[in-house]
Amino acid sequence: MSSKQVLRNETARRLGVSTRYIDIVLSRGSVPYALLAEHIRLGGATRRDALHELRKVIPAECLDWFDHIEKQELWSELRRCFLQNDSEDNINVRFLQATLAWIEKQRKSADASSNISNPAIGGTAGSSNDPP
Repeated sequence: MSSKQVLRNETARRLGVSTRYIDIVLSRGSVPYALLAEHIRLGGATRRDALHELRKVIPAECLDWFDHIEKQELWSELRRCFLQNDSEDNINVRFLQATLAWIEKQRKSADASSNISNPAIGGTAGSSNDPP
């Protein structure tokens, strides 16, 4: 390995960035969403590196949603937040909107589950449905 490559690797390690992104981070400060979206689409180690970088730049309020996306491998859900030639601010807004929709869906699911198991609030369990 050349001394130049060793220096790149060391710089990437200190900055906590994949070596594939070191030049971009040094010149721009962060990896653009458009490139991360493309790398997520490609899969493999490229996706892994892009997800690592994305975790660092998405709004902190979206991290639980992002964890869910990663665990369930819902890449299409993630890709919906990226529109070609869109500003980073608009993409952040879409991340927040996706997070809110996910939270609302979970809340509704939890409410429906509690209604089914609690006849006092309209559920079907228990003697309230038994014939007289």
